[in-house]
Amino acid sequence: MRVLALLFFASCTPTIASMRAALPRDYRTDEHTALVIFVRPSGYATTAAHTVVDEQGRLLGEARIKSNFVVHVSPGKHRFFVLTGSADARALDADLRAGHRYYVELSASPLGQADLYAIAPRVQQWSQRELWVEHTDPLALRESRVIESAAEREIASAHLDGLAEEDRRERTLLPTDDGAP
Repeated sequence: MRVLALLFFASCTPTIASMRAALPRDYRTDEHTALVIFVRPSGYATTAAHTVVDEQGRLLGEARIKSNFVVHVSPGKHRFFVLTGSADARALDADLRAGHRYYVELSASPLGQADLYAIAPRVQQWSQRELWVEHTDPLALRESRVIESAAEREIASAHLDGLAEEDRRERTLLPTDDGAP
């Protein structure tokens, strides 16, 4: 049964072909949306492209090793998901303000497992955020689409909702976790 579930998840995960190089880098904010920079500074799991979707399954981007991508989202509460093509999908909660910039780390293990972490003033990675963005390749989405990922999103939500408070804080962006616009 687990093999069938893995095959199902793998068939739902897009490839890095959904992304293109994004030059010049554009990290400007606007007064109507929040800007979220997803950065994958790691060189682990070199063949894995980690897919990020929102709570409706809308494709936000895919991160390969040492890359980043930018998403403009409406202000308010969101839940972002990293899909891995397996039952190990993970989620991050965000409460975002318009006109502000936020950072999320896509962390990958040597085995290809992925997770999302808030990069905020309250965590050690905060001091590295701009360096990580500068030293990763900027990517942009070729076209937005919805990915059938309800099962993975449900698993990731259950995992996030079941975490201890300290672990959950690592996976939550607060309105005050913004970088300078």
